[in-house]
Amino acid sequence: MTNRETRYSNARPSDRLKKRWMLVLAAVLASACTTTQEIRRPNGVREFVIACGASLGWNICYDEANQVCPTGYTTLSEDAGFNRKELRIACPSAKPKP
Repeated sequence: MTNRETRYSNARPSDRLKKRWMLVLAAVLASACTTTQEIRRPNGVREFVIACGASLGWNICYDEANQVCPTGYTTLSEDAGFNRKELRIACPSAKPKP
């Protein structure tokens, strides 16, 4: 084996490792691109708007909805735009805070 072949064969495992770390980092950053906003209606009902990145699947929004409303929720609307997805929900047990 020449020095050139040795150099390239030694670099490949580190390139694979680097690519794996980049994929893991991208997945972590993508999952972090979810925001939740609470909306209080005049009648005291609390709703939540969950915004997720457009490149993310709806399952990311649904996972966040399950965290916001662990006992279940009602989907009020779903909207997918160019740069984000938006899920509006209400928790049946979300009573107005005094």
